[in-house]
Amino acid sequence: MRKVACLSVFVLLVSVSCSKSPVADFTYSVPLKVGEEVKFDNLSRNAERFAWDFGDGHTSVKSDPIHAFATPGSHTVSLQAIGENESSYISKELQVTGITYSFRNSTSVDFQAFFSFYVEGTQILDFIEHGSLVKDRETVPVITERTSIYCGIIIGETLIILDEFSLSPNKHNHFVLID
Repeated sequence: MRKVACLSVFVLLVSVSCSKSPVADFTYSVPLKVGEEVKFDNLSRNAERFAWDFGDGHTSVKSDPIHAFATPGSHTVSLQAIGENESSYISKELQVTGITYSFRNSTSVDFQAFFSFYVEGTQILDFIEHGSLVKDRETVPVITERTSIYCGIIIGETLIILDEFSLSPNKHNHFVLID
């Protein structure tokens, strides 16, 4: 009986010591442009489950996820490869290019209508109706290739066109409207 018990412990120790540790690794498709899908290829070894963090508040447990970044700039993407008894982590810094913008209403009045647009010569292009913009609220970020934008508001029956706003490339441009 002692020989059987010793043999069982030996087999258990050998099987535990023979299990391989997971190694996390991944690649991704390029170019990395805001709003476009990025395919992540999981190159991890000896793992059964995966946990992704895209550095923008979104996560996934798929082996090879597809993700679109809503804002440009630096995003740290992390992958956890989970094995039988342990985990391995890897993080990579990704530079997402593009231009986005949004507006925040920090005035003392609600805007019945808020819109943004681009002007080229005498033409209004890329007109976006943001809807009403109440105090202390922000528009949904807009993806554009333009380097400047105009905006307008309607208060009561008055239409007001604001000055041109310059947009910086490869970052989210956040404009705050004040009294």
